[in-house]
Amino acid sequence: MLKALGKKEKYMEVGQDLDNFSDSDGEELSDLGSVSSEGLEKMPMAPFESSEPSSCGKVLKAVCCCTCLLLLVLTITALVVPVEWLEEATKQSAGTGVKKDDVASTGDKEHSWFDSDVFSHVWDKNDKAPVKNTKETEKATETKAETKKETEKEETEKEAEKETEEETEKEPEKEPEKEPEEETEKEPEKEPEKEPEKEPEKVTEKEPEKEKEKEAEEELKKKTEEAEEEADEEMESEEMEEEMEEQEEKAEILGGNDAEAEERKEEEGREEMMAELRRRLMPRTWNLTQAPAQFLHMHHMKTGGTSMDGILRCGLRRHDKLSGKPLLYHRISECGGGPERCARDLKQNHTDRCPVATASVMSYCASLHTVERFGWGDADKFTILRHPVDRIWSMYRFAAHCYQCKTIPDVYAEIENGTTKLSGSCLVQMLNHQTDNMLSSNAFELKNEMSEEDIIAEAVSNLRSKFTVIGITDQLDLSRKMVAKVFPLMAVNLHEVDPNIKDPKGCPLQHRNSGRGSKCGTLELDDASREAILRHNQRDLAVYLAAQKRFEEQKEILFADE
Repeated sequence: MLKALGKKEKYMEVGQDLDNFSDSDGEELSDLGSVSSEGLEKMPMAPFESSEPSSCGKVLKAVCCCTCLLLLVLTITALVVPVEWLEEATKQSAGTGVKKDDVASTGDKEHSWFDSDVFSHVWDKNDKAPVKNTKETEKATETKAETKKETEKEETEKEAEKETEEETEKEPEKEPEKEPEEETEKEPEKEPEKEPEKEPEKVTEKEPEKEKEKEAEEELKKKTEEAEEEADEEMESEEMEEEMEEQEEKAEILGGNDAEAEERKEEEGREEMMAELRRRLMPRTWNLTQAPAQFLHMHHMKTGGTSMDGILRCGLRRHDKLSGKPLLYHRISECGGGPERCARDLKQNHTDRCPVATASVMSYCASLHTVERFGWGDADKFTILRHPVDRIWSMYRFAAHCYQCKTIPDVYAEIENGTTKLSGSCLVQMLNHQTDNMLSSNAFELKNEMSEEDIIAEAVSNLRSKFTVIGITDQLDLSRKMVAKVFPLMAVNLHEVDPNIKDPKGCPLQHRNSGRGSKCGTLELDDASREAILRHNQRDLAVYLAAQKRFEEQKEILFADE
């Protein structure tokens, strides 16, 4: 027995686990209860010897003391070991999310002292009740309870702090409404051993962190994409700016060359145009044949056309005298409806009344439309144009009977509001008359459907392409000289053309059919009258400016040697 006790004490001293205590040792301890009094008396009692004589009572007392001591040791050991294990399990549960109650319950199941084989060693063979605890056992029990309470208190404080931190983190970022559904979906994935009531708490502790990390990753990804897009835009903007700068630099470098190229192009175009004009201005012979449609003057009223017609008729008389071959001349004037009357005569086959088909020279006081209508479109032509203000002012004084002493602004005011009583030449002469005369057949018929720009462009094109010589009233004498250089029939003296010809009288320029002074209405050309004329004759102004340019080009060619 003493051997067994000594072995047990040895296990306790070295701190070995009671589970290593063998069954044979337990049998030795259990044999302790079966020792008889006689056996005890015969057993050596050296460890309990004293100065007093031995007795049976003292031996029994010593045995009881040893037994109690052994039970005390076993009880303390049974209490201390679970508490230490519980503390360790609690620390582990803090990191794994397992609740202390679960750990305690699991520890109770796995490490319950009462289920172990070791505790059965303190029971009697006859399943008697365990030995009662001493005061030291009660004290150990209280220590265990206090330790457990302190551990639970600490765990409670840790959980409270953790919940506070989670609530603080949740305040700026609200959890998505669909989180409970995600938790419900994740519940089947949890271990079945966990209590269902604990599942939401576990998800609540882990899901916010995952959701927060996911949101942080998405936010970071979004910011990264935005930063990349901004960088790309900046790069594209910089590339565009660099490209524009390069183009500007090239433009600056090549700008002079481009300007020079444009100038060269214009110069080349002008040279071609001037070459064509030189061919057109080649002098004709004064001795014309009797072929029809050779030469004509297109007359615009109040442009000096009557004076030019006087030179033309004088030249024809001179031609007939010198050549002995009279040339047929005919004149059509828009005044009095000359073109319409001639058209009726031709329709009735009265060619003697309108000999447009046989005449060699003509004067058309009408439009280019009428000229082409009677088959004279390809003949050599010249015309004189005048500034619209000067022409209409002359017309206003010449045909004062048309305007019945109304001022020029009043005449135009009535035209604008539709109350005018003017008609025929009295009306058309006040509104872009020269431009209308310069329109060809098709354009004349469609002028009401054409834009202002198209009408002006058509008139200017005809002026430059369908007329041999263009004169201007402001330089009427020089205009006559130009016409005479190209058409010697219009020369003042043929002796200048051919020294062998004697022309003592010649054909000087005489101003005829000049305007009369106004007796009523607008007596002087004032600013109001000038402004009213220009406002209603913008087409004529554009065509006249083109005529001025053409006049200068002709002068450059015809008088290059002078």
